[in-house]
Amino acid sequence: CLTEVYLCDVLPRGTDNTLVLDGMLRARGLGPEAVRRSLSPLLRELELHCARCVATGCCRRELQAGTAAEHSHDFCPNVGTIDDMLEDAAATRRS
Repeated sequence: CLTEVYLCDVLPRGTDNTLVLDGMLRARGLGPEAVRRSLSPLLRELELHCARCVATGCCRRELQAGTAAEHSHDFCPNVGTIDDMLEDAAATRRS
């Protein structure tokens, strides 16, 4: 059944990646709490991508090493969305 395949595809891979996502948001200069308050629908998309991510080990290592921000474009499925959020925040500050 197509529905079963879809549900399997979106279910987390057995680990809670909330802390990884929060760490990546912080590393890139965004406050996870502020994102949750003001961009909750977008946060759900980020959480879904993070839950399905196959590079969480790499992400955790980069976060621990303090190099996640500079290397996130190499592995993070959320990098484009986070870049957009950073652009929007910068544009708002300039206004």
